[in-house]
Amino acid sequence: GQTLFGSFLTQLVMIGALVTMAASPKVTNLESVKDMEDTLALAFGRITARVLLSMAFVGGSLCAAFVVSLAAAWAICEASGTDDAFSLDRSLRDAPRFYGAFLAVVLLGCGVLMMGVNVVTLNVFIELMDGLLMPMAVGFLYLLATSDTLPEEVRLVGTRKAVVGTIFTMCTVISLGSGVYGLFG
Repeated sequence: GQTLFGSFLTQLVMIGALVTMAASPKVTNLESVKDMEDTLALAFGRITARVLLSMAFVGGSLCAAFVVSLAAAWAICEASGTDDAFSLDRSLRDAPRFYGAFLAVVLLGCGVLMMGVNVVTLNVFIELMDGLLMPMAVGFLYLLATSDTLPEEVRLVGTRKAVVGTIFTMCTVISLGSGVYGLFG
């Protein structure tokens, strides 16, 4: 319930921000934070626009930092065979490997940033890698969803299997095409 509400609220805020920026008559581009601030200032005033934009960046950054770091820590623990579905609910004494992995991921991220890596370029390459790896993930999900491993009542069969296969294939083609274009286009 809370996750669904949060998802809808997030999308509504994003739609509101996009509509506000798109409706601004003086928008020629949004290539920098200053451009975004100038656009929002037309609707909210300079100080309010700066505060709203700052809160958006801080909130998004904190959320992303927790999600990425926790997901990486869980993945490390799962790959090492020490995973525990409730490790975040446990104390440091009860789940030392999970918290150690979490700390290692955070320190690694800090180390990369301290090296002076261009964050925009890094994000572009991460998204490119995601796009190129997405077909493999979607392919395995499709194989699992159609396999005899799943009970018959939840397994993809018939028309539903064909529709999902078509959608996955379209996503794969678009993802690989975009990735190749990003690399060589």
